[in-house]
Amino acid sequence: MNNKVFAYPDLLMHNFVPQSIQLSLMADYAKKFNRSISFYTTEYDNTFKKMGFFKEQLLSKPRISGFVFFSLIQFCYEYKINSKLINKSISFGYELMFVREKIFLKDLASLKKTKKQI
Repeated sequence: MNNKVFAYPDLLMHNFVPQSIQLSLMADYAKKFNRSISFYTTEYDNTFKKMGFFKEQLLSKPRISGFVFFSLIQFCYEYKINSKLINKSISFGYELMFVREKIFLKDLASLKKTKKQI
C-alpha cells in the first residue's frame, strides 16, 4: 500500500497557527500511521468554503493513500459540515486524517464508528 498523503493546512488558521507549524503537526500525525506527506497546498481565498481545490485533487484520483487536514473545521466553512465530500473521499478509497481532532478515517467502517464524534 502507498503510504503517501497530500496535506491541506487550514488557510483561515494561518494567523493563529502558522503554516509551518500546521505542516509539522500534520507530518507528525501522519507518521503515527506510517504515512508521509508527499505534497501540500491550501485552498485559495475564493475556494475554501466549497473546498474547490481539494475537490479537483480528489477527482484527479492521485495515487496516494489519503489526505491529511489540519482540522475537520475545513469541511465546515460552508455553514455546515460537508459530509457528502467526506463520504465521497472515503468511497474513493482514500483515508482522511484530521490532526486537531485526532481523527483517522481509514474506511467506511471507521467513518460510521466516528460519526458521533464528528
